[in-house]
Amino acid sequence: MYCSNCGQPTQDPSNYCASCGAQLRTPEGAKSVTQLEDDLAYVIPIGTPIIAVIAGYLGLCSLLVSPLGPFAILTGILGLGMIKKKAQKRGKARCWVGIILGTLSTALLIFVIIMVINS
Repeated sequence: MYCSNCGQPTQDPSNYCASCGAQLRTPEGAKSVTQLEDDLAYVIPIGTPIIAVIAGYLGLCSLLVSPLGPFAILTGILGLGMIKKKAQKRGKARCWVGIILGTLSTALLIFVIIMVINS
């Protein structure tokens, strides 16, 4: 077995690397830091681009304030482009929430404007 931190060979019964002191295994039943970050990422935007977070919240807010819809769409599209460019794995869902909810609220806004003009 080799240490994932420094690459030095280690003894199997050991839980820590003799060279660098890094923990080799997590105790049984405990989650690793990566697993905890993945679990928390659904609630707290850890490692998510800020534009993706903004797009998601603009999409949600656009349901109450329709003029925010186009901004939600714009930030969602920009966020998806940034995520693709940087090959990140987090934030796509928040961007899509912004795009979809922004589109719905923009369509509602256009409908209301047309109804007001025609009345």
